[in-house]
Amino acid sequence: TAGMHAGLVLLGVRVKTLEYTPEKSVKVNGHEVHELVNQVVQAAMSSQQTRDASDFEALAASLRDVVEGRHGSRPGGDRRQGSEGGVDGEEAEADGQQDVDDVGEEQL
Repeated sequence: TAGMHAGLVLLGVRVKTLEYTPEKSVKVNGHEVHELVNQVVQAAMSSQQTRDASDFEALAASLRDVVEGRHGSRPGGDRRQGSEGGVDGEEAEADGQQDVDDVGEEQL
């Protein structure tokens, strides 16, 4: 979880809550973005070979938009966006999410 959180932050994603199950689910701020995160990683690897980062930049921007609840479309298909509204405090805990500020050293 700490590695995923760090990677998202490096992409400019504002992570308030993170629920991560490797190879299955990445839920950021109440929005399921597993598929989109995979596309960002694939675009990053492809851009290294093609020397064209435009797809990577567009997908990373879409990822930032999704987790902040902004609407729109992204390259490569329609968005998968969670149905939850703003997630914080009691709502996050009820959904099984953990506030990023509450992550203890033992979990990292």
